[in-house]
Amino acid sequence: MTIDVINTALPPQFDGIGHYTALFCEELAHSAEVRLLVPTGPTYDPIATVPILPCFSVDTPDGIRAILEPIVARQPDWVLLQYNPFLYGKRGYAPQLVPTLRELKRRCPKTRLAVMTHENFVPRWVSWRFTVMATWQVPQYWNLGHTADLFFVSIQVWADHARGWFKKIPVHHLPVASTMPHVAIERIEARQRLAIPEDTVAVGFFGTAHISRLLPLVASTLRDARQSGVNARLLYIGPDGAAVREALGELEPLCSEGPLPAEEVSRRFSAMDVYLAAFTDGVSTRRTSLMTSLQHGIATVGTDGINTDTLLREANGEALLLAPVGDNTAFATQTLKLIRDPELRQRIGAGGKRLYDTRFDWKPVVQSFLAALREV
Repeated sequence: MTIDVINTALPPQFDGIGHYTALFCEELAHSAEVRLLVPTGPTYDPIATVPILPCFSVDTPDGIRAILEPIVARQPDWVLLQYNPFLYGKRGYAPQLVPTLRELKRRCPKTRLAVMTHENFVPRWVSWRFTVMATWQVPQYWNLGHTADLFFVSIQVWADHARGWFKKIPVHHLPVASTMPHVAIERIEARQRLAIPEDTVAVGFFGTAHISRLLPLVASTLRDARQSGVNARLLYIGPDGAAVREALGELEPLCSEGPLPAEEVSRRFSAMDVYLAAFTDGVSTRRTSLMTSLQHGIATVGTDGINTDTLLREANGEALLLAPVGDNTAFATQTLKLIRDPELRQRIGAGGKRLYDTRFDWKPVVQSFLAALREV
């Protein structure tokens, strides 16, 4: 099977979907002949057995059309488009994306188109700016689904929504995996490297200080733990240390520098006792930071919101602990429960790792993807 994958970024660029795409293609190359099509200009880290072809641009509306000739020349079995509206145009406006894909299908009648959706369109009720952007992002998404032969979505809620819109094609829920390695290191060594005292509870938080992250909830949970007599401090990993320190106020974090190399991120996860996955829309299977926590077997407390997948809710109490979005008391209670009960912490961490290994690691994710291709 030959597959051309289209995306707009790859490592060493600091881009979550780019990092995802590189690791996805590396695993996919064990089962198919994969080629990556990316924009011209940047220098990309090589990927074992995956040719990288810089050939198009997203700086002009018609720059995406440059994918046509290399794909027509190869005539692959499948083209996979990694999709987030903001990848292909400013504010998610990419007027030539769907027409280019339709022309591609006309010129390559045996090539089929798959789309992996990491984000469909902005929620129009959030602000007037989102309302304006939705006027082109929504029809763009609708037309994309009606052009594709196969559709993948990173969370269950969006997959259910897409099935209602795109009734003539298969739609699959395809979770993301962790974009970090798992470096083998004992907890005691990981903590010694960071000079974390034995009586300190290291509470982890990974990623940016984006508005979707409930940093005030993280701070209030730490204050509740401190007031209950627990020496809990934040172990932050990410590029926004200044914003995190501002949100914490008087609660000085254990460390807050970043971004860090992937191997160092893994080592710091191994130093954590508890991980907080606090999102405004709830934890979901598109959150690579959550996946990294599960991958490392760290007992995790997450928010349960509108985008939380059923399989994560079913794992509540076994692979992670959940608290409803907006119920800060319940979130703090779940966190303190893990802090105070080492046996529960170990059981939840081990359950999270089992869930990750069986459902979310790269191998099961890619095998699910290939199974969907073969069914078409």
